[in-house]
Amino acid sequence: MDCNVFQFCKCLKLLGNVMILIVLGLVGLSYYPVIISVYGPELISASSSATKAVAFIVVLLFHVVAFLMLWSYFACILTDPGRVPEDFQPSGDLDGELQSANGMPEDKSDPEDHASAGNVRNGNRKGLTIVPSAGDAC
Repeated sequence: MDCNVFQFCKCLKLLGNVMILIVLGLVGLSYYPVIISVYGPELISASSSATKAVAFIVVLLFHVVAFLMLWSYFACILTDPGRVPEDFQPSGDLDGELQSANGMPEDKSDPEDHASAGNVRNGNRKGLTIVPSAGDAC
């Protein structure tokens, strides 16, 4: 039986669109009380120039920060993350580095000895290729 866990990724695109709406909603939710309810009317109908100056600074700073936040958010979600280059070669022994990072002793045996027990690691010029055995499927 084939089990494709990536079939559920189709819903993630819809979830990503919902997250964009949530971020825009949060900006709008903070815009209303700060600008429309408090400092906007204070900027228009302030009696003293000091109050008007404070209201202008708050309104200006709010717009600058909101613009920069939305700009960086949309730059993050619209930028292509890129891909691993075709001629990428990992440096050093990846298995040894992973095992030492996890605190496990390094396995010095030949990978061909473990061919029947799991994954076969074939070394080639472009790095390691992992070939799953038939028992590794979902």
